[in-house]
Amino acid sequence: MRVIILYLSDIHIGKGANLITTRVKNIADVLNSYTAEESTCFLTISGDIANFGKSSEYDIAYDFIYELVEEIRTNKQIKEVYPVLVPGNHDCDFDIEKSTRRDLIKLLGIAEDPLEAIDIDYVQHLTNIQQEFFKFAEKLDGLNHEINRLYWIHGQDIDEYRLNFLCLNTAWMSQKKEEQGKLVFPAHLINLNQLESDKPSINISLFHHPENWFNAQHLRYFKNLIQTTSNIVITGHEHDIDMQTNISITGKIQENMQGGLLQYGKKANSSFNVEILDIKKGIQKKALLVWDNKENLYIPEDETDWLSFSSLETKHSYTPTKEYRRQLNRLDVQLTHPNNLKLLEMEDVYIDPSLDVSYAKKGIISKTTVTINNINQLLKAIKECRKVIILGNKYFGKTLLLKKICKTLLEEDYIPLLCNEKGFSKLGTWGAPIKDTTS
Repeated sequence: MRVIILYLSDIHIGKGANLITTRVKNIADVLNSYTAEESTCFLTISGDIANFGKSSEYDIAYDFIYELVEEIRTNKQIKEVYPVLVPGNHDCDFDIEKSTRRDLIKLLGIAEDPLEAIDIDYVQHLTNIQQEFFKFAEKLDGLNHEINRLYWIHGQDIDEYRLNFLCLNTAWMSQKKEEQGKLVFPAHLINLNQLESDKPSINISLFHHPENWFNAQHLRYFKNLIQTTSNIVITGHEHDIDMQTNISITGKIQENMQGGLLQYGKKANSSFNVEILDIKKGIQKKALLVWDNKENLYIPEDETDWLSFSSLETKHSYTPTKEYRRQLNRLDVQLTHPNNLKLLEMEDVYIDPSLDVSYAKKGIISKTTVTINNINQLLKAIKECRKVIILGNKYFGKTLLLKKICKTLLEEDYIPLLCNEKGFSKLGTWGAPIKDTTS
């Protein structure tokens, strides 16, 4: 059976007339070109369903989506339609926002480690302005969103595979005037065990904000979550429709879909994405659809042939613990900046060193040296040689450099272990031989 992902984003349903509600059949008719075989359709919406998060807007949105689902079901090749949705910043009703919510967001901005401060109660308070969205969502997806408003998982068995949608509420701390680089997402609160299955899994992450909207200091934790769990990533927000295939330095493949603008005010512009997966054959087909005012229908602006779906490989799920993150960030000495009372962390003071590299073969060290001036060159040497010793005088910054190496490897989907002599001494006789070699 094939899987069809019909991806809508940024619908912006408002009070009064909504042009998109007159195009239900036009959207559903697009799928006729992609249903030569039996298919399951996932109607995914990456947020900004409403314009101001109002109950009256969601009443209109519900009728629109319900009618669309029923129209899709008239296609005899589509056996089932599942709505999967997350909120965006426009799904927040800022008219009911309390000053305590704004104060909590400000505190997050100055916290030494904002991720450590966040728990589920914190999330529940900050998402109260999304309550109308969650009432609306529950009527469509049947999930109890009061249990967890930060993330939820929609899973379905498709033949011998398990298809999981990891739905992330990146708008949980959105503000009325959204600024790039301000969002934080507490990835450590996600229980990745829920993605585990006896069947091979295809994991799809669905969230509203692309990466450039996140706080740069904490983006790496979010990226690690997405890179290690997701075969496909679906985002919206920027109204810039796109589809890409990304290959990490480790060779892992990830499909990325960025949603266009389905509706905004009275403008006729409208676009959405479709992806078709033939899981048994391991192939996929993708299309970008845009509204043609002359023809009064959606036409493919860009469409691929059938391509290999290489990201079917199973990925490991690993998220570093809070203590490990603190250990990598922590400096061995306490330093502050005159204009900021926060303790400085590793990234605040790290500078790439200049290293003279000598290669050894069968115990003989070459007299030829190569100078390395940045972390990427050093990582390349580590991956090529596998065994590397970094030597330097006291206070040269060897420990700081090791922490930087570990953090960078985490971002590249490796699982680095940071060890020291004290740690080995706690292992008793097992650790003694290693302790001797590090003394």
